[in-house]
Amino acid sequence: MRQKGECNFILAKDTGSFNVNVPLLQVVEAKRNDVEIGITQCAAQMIGTRLYNEQRGLELSYIYGCVTTGDDWQFMKLANNELLIDTRKYYWGNVSQILGVFQGIIDFYNKELVR
Repeated sequence: MRQKGECNFILAKDTGSFNVNVPLLQVVEAKRNDVEIGITQCAAQMIGTRLYNEQRGLELSYIYGCVTTGDDWQFMKLANNELLIDTRKYYWGNVSQILGVFQGIIDFYNKELVR
């Protein structure tokens, strides 16, 4: 099945310009309020992110992604050619958990990009 779609959000390392450089995390808005539908789109964007970074000489251990309806959030990690999907869904009613996952991703990249 071929997936296509536009990128909803990219979190990147450099915030000093409008050019996309060192994209780190893809966030996809789930279509029809169904997180499952967004998984393949996000996975494709994560692979694209990895390729984009590799073409610029930056090989990261992981690329992270997230699919959300705004209320439901599901996180993923691309490690080599394996897509790992967090089986737990996070809900806006417990925003501290969602922010905790984002903080963990940010902490990982802070260490990864310093090495």
